[in-house]
Amino acid sequence: MPYKITIELTDRDLRHFRRELKRARASVDIADDEEILGAAAELVQALKRTKLPDFITERLGKLETLHAMLTDSDWKLRYSPPLPTSAIPRTSSRTTSLASACSTTP
Repeated sequence: MPYKITIELTDRDLRHFRRELKRARASVDIADDEEILGAAAELVQALKRTKLPDFITERLGKLETLHAMLTDSDWKLRYSPPLPTSAIPRTSSRTTSLASACSTTP
């Protein structure tokens, strides 16, 4: 039986995630696209060799599809610079549903 989980994120939590996002983006600036794509592929393969919850396994499949699209010469996807962290929507409410913040459309 599936369960829906809602997590309350305070303003302090959101500031933390934005700070970590900035830090992660800064650390990736030193790597080129091929290094990042290669590391992502290696991570997916390593995770697939472990027993994971279904919701993670489902998202790994989506990540593999995205990786395949990015590395397939027929798709010819163009580079698009990431949005600045200031473009991340801020919520006026003190709570945010993790499901709505992190949901993906099939």
